[in-house]
Amino acid sequence: MEYSINDKKIEVQRMCLPEGPAVCGTGFQERGTDMNKIQRIAAAAAAFLLLFTVNGFAAVIAARPYVSGTGELLCRDEPAEEFASVPEDAALFVLVDAEGSGGTLTVYAKGSSVQNIGPGGKQEAGSCGMTPVLTVSCHLGANGTGKEQEGDKKTPLGLFSLNTPFGILDPEEGFPENYHKVTEYDYWTGSRQSANRNRLADIREFPDTDRAGAEHLIAYPGYYDHALNISYNAEGEYGKGSAIFLHCSPYGESTGGCIAADRETIRAVLKLYREGKSYIRIRNKA
Repeated sequence: MEYSINDKKIEVQRMCLPEGPAVCGTGFQERGTDMNKIQRIAAAAAAFLLLFTVNGFAAVIAARPYVSGTGELLCRDEPAEEFASVPEDAALFVLVDAEGSGGTLTVYAKGSSVQNIGPGGKQEAGSCGMTPVLTVSCHLGANGTGKEQEGDKKTPLGLFSLNTPFGILDPEEGFPENYHKVTEYDYWTGSRQSANRNRLADIREFPDTDRAGAEHLIAYPGYYDHALNISYNAEGEYGKGSAIFLHCSPYGESTGGCIAADRETIRAVLKLYREGKSYIRIRNKA
């Protein structure tokens, strides 16, 4: 792009830096910007690199947000604090903004991972950092957020890993290799007395599973057509809560504490899922 400064044309090009401001996308919006204004903008951003001459040489304005403490660079238009503490190797990031028993779910993927995710999804990869793929409405616990105990019908807040992809329906092309097709023997153990709390358990391997305090996954068609586990209470602490999933929402109602969205969205998440590199943050809408 070209901009005029004191009747001299200057080329402006965004670059990626190892450090930068907390916002991405800052730039010049008009021609005829004077030099003092440029300097004020650069100072406010605190990480712009301005290289120019008034004799026709190229000038470069560089900006890219840097998430402190993670080493991760993000090329985005939203504040970088949304990504705070997300590991730098993250390939998939799901952000949930909760409002009561509903909310908004946004899926981000590392640019090179975005490909062939199906209807409603983005087909092309971003140039750098995390790329917003899709945003949809979602459903949360009937009693909102702030989960404290089993059965409170609340959705937990915080940053969690996504793991254990599973579903009643067959896996599709692009699904993770470790997607588990649910059988009649599969239960998700509760936090009641169990040697394998808050885990997927095949009762043939774990015959002592407390079935009364567990979810018989195949008994929930529509909901568990496709799903992933949210690593809340990963240690299986008794009474804290269990079986918190990101799953399908066949009827659009609130949940017992899980996060539910339309099946196409869950399919898209599964196709972007990378084992050990997939995360979800649940927060209350500001």
